[in-house]
Amino acid sequence: MTSNRRGKVLLVCAQCDGDDTGESWCGYKWATELSRHYDVTMLTVLFPGDRPPSVQVPHARVIEWKAFPFISQFPRFNRAIKPWYPNFYRKARKWLKKHAAEGNYDIIHHITPMAMRYPSPCAGLGLKYIIGPVAGTLSTPAGFANELDTQPMFMKLRGVDDFRLRRDPMLRKTYEDARAVICTAPYAAQKLAAFKIKRVAIETEVIIDELDEPVERSHRAKQDVNFLFVGRVVRTKGVRDAIRALARLNDLPQATLTVAGAGEDMETCKAESERLGLADRVKFLGRQSRTEVEELYRKADVFLFPSFREPTGIVLFEAMRAGLPVIAADYGGPSDIISNETGFRIPVRTPDEFVIEIAAAMRKLANDAALRASMSAAGVKRAAELGLWQNKMDRIAKLYHDLAGIEPQGVSDA
Repeated sequence: MTSNRRGKVLLVCAQCDGDDTGESWCGYKWATELSRHYDVTMLTVLFPGDRPPSVQVPHARVIEWKAFPFISQFPRFNRAIKPWYPNFYRKARKWLKKHAAEGNYDIIHHITPMAMRYPSPCAGLGLKYIIGPVAGTLSTPAGFANELDTQPMFMKLRGVDDFRLRRDPMLRKTYEDARAVICTAPYAAQKLAAFKIKRVAIETEVIIDELDEPVERSHRAKQDVNFLFVGRVVRTKGVRDAIRALARLNDLPQATLTVAGAGEDMETCKAESERLGLADRVKFLGRQSRTEVEELYRKADVFLFPSFREPTGIVLFEAMRAGLPVIAADYGGPSDIISNETGFRIPVRTPDEFVIEIAAAMRKLANDAALRASMSAAGVKRAAELGLWQNKMDRIAKLYHDLAGIEPQGVSDA
């Protein structure tokens, strides 16, 4: 039965930081928006040096546990492996056993961590919970395995994700006990196909507050095309492939590539640019502020993001929202986010074939301003459809209603 009262939602949102990027930022956005429509209690982690989630999400009741101080000294390891999670899991599970008995909350929603390798503290307690959006466990395409020469050793631990997903009873219970699993893309649902999932929904974790003002790009010279990459400069993001593809456009000398981001593959990418005679056509900007990145989107003509192991790709939404056609890998999240109308999806087979087909897509867009314009318009619509919060809220509210009989009660400013 539908209730007119303000529904009670318990969020398990271990990573929640509006000052960060990626998963933590998405956790913050979900918690912030949901707490404006429901009576939200949130379980989370306070990391050293961060603004407390209890301050960042003022409309929610927040229970936060401090992470060990040494965690902040290893940010990449912290984000990738999450060594703090077992402690959070233990504390959250203890709290759930004591406070989350049936009736205390209409629904529990486990949001972060989003990677499918982490069991939920809700599993096995007889609770009504949703988990997701979940993503990850993407393996490196076979032809690229030998190219991960700059990847830190600890990143290879991800190689056991598929095995754990098949064999770990805690993960099986996490997904089979849930009333619904939200997957960021169809590939994630396929990863869970062997489980007895009660209900699957497809919903990206990305939230867009509003669409950008349209950028007029038609006045720019036909072949004076600026390709833009935004992201971590690590091997799997495909910056090397973007540089090698640009080298195949020597007959379009005004085509340039701007790389915004930092990472362990930076020096290799710079060396590749020098080796291919592209030093004057590839600009490495390093890490940029949010304001600077937004300006880069406005100045660019095409977003080039050949990441070949991308669970979702927040930057794809940022680029489409800004009206940029996209060239991305036909693998993982981008396969579903990018359509034929919004850009080019490049098959991932071997590095050589990948570069050749990226270059072909770059050439088409460099030579066809009308195609760029049509993909720009379609991309804005696609970003709004998948990411604009008012559209996403309608879908999440329906899921909450179906499972718990609660409705969003309008924005709270209390």
